[in-house]
Amino acid sequence: MRQSRLHNLTTRVTALLRDERLRQNRWVQRAVAAGWLLLSVALVVWFSGSLQRSWLQLASYRFTWRLGYVWPALLCYGLAQALLTLNWSLVARRVGAGVPWRNTLTAYSYSFFLSGLPGGFWNIFSLFYFYAALGVSRSLVLLGAVIEQVSMLLAGVLICIVIVPFTLQPVLGGWTYGGAALGLALLGLGAAPPVWQRMLGALARLRPFAALGNATLRFRDMALWVALQVGAILASCLLAFFCVNVMQPLPLDSLPLVVASWSLIITISALVYWVPGTSGLQLGLSLFIFSTFLDPPIVLALLVMLRLVRIAGSSAAVVVAFALVDLPRFASRKTTQARSRSEQ
Repeated sequence: MRQSRLHNLTTRVTALLRDERLRQNRWVQRAVAAGWLLLSVALVVWFSGSLQRSWLQLASYRFTWRLGYVWPALLCYGLAQALLTLNWSLVARRVGAGVPWRNTLTAYSYSFFLSGLPGGFWNIFSLFYFYAALGVSRSLVLLGAVIEQVSMLLAGVLICIVIVPFTLQPVLGGWTYGGAALGLALLGLGAAPPVWQRMLGALARLRPFAALGNATLRFRDMALWVALQVGAILASCLLAFFCVNVMQPLPLDSLPLVVASWSLIITISALVYWVPGTSGLQLGLSLFIFSTFLDPPIVLALLVMLRLVRIAGSSAAVVVAFALVDLPRFASRKTTQARSRSEQ
């Protein structure tokens, strides 16, 4: 009975989204555009005021620099990116978009580098570009990207259910138990492949997601992807912990607070990853949650440091990928051209 209701609901939503008259209605388009514009302006104004106040405090704040924590922070970042790359390789292979590991490293390194830009589509375009050159269809790449975000969301929910109620309950109040109930529901969906098959089938009726209709998800596949994402999220939480210790001493008993805060931020960001304004939302959540146990200047400096580490780490991965794949290919092409010229 419940499955039939879910099927009817997804059918109605799909029909509504496919209604060309509704999508081409000028008033509907204007209403959607105006809504996003108002939301963007509100976010920019609110976050700009928060940043300005924090920046004034940051200029006069005295940091206790301990550069020895930079190295474990970089190691944690490398571990997180390695786990994410491995996870993408397994997902791509499962959906039929598997390519040699060197090409996977190149494509995902460039994609991860571009994922730091506002919006959740730059990395997808990067994957489209690299995999199209290898003869892989965009629909398979899109399917892999959707599964990757779902596994990240489920991993974040799992961590949050375990640790957030025991650490952030004074901050979140009654939202803690509501969020835990919602998280359990999401985990239930993730643990039930038949439910996912129905949802994928409903999405497959939309043209951009046509490849989802041929997808078959197994429980052991999803469990492995979620486990890798859990490892990546925990590594990024350790990265945040070490980055704070670079600027000021933070005792080890504060690590659960950092893990709960950062995993909650990652989970909410993964939930709205492809929605415009995600970067601003992540910034606002970070300022709100971390400021409950850290000074606002430290929170702002932490966000700046995490962004710098991400840029440096992803740039290094791009350089390594270029050295392993593109540089030998370029050298081989030059050698072939030189031989052909000598033969002529």
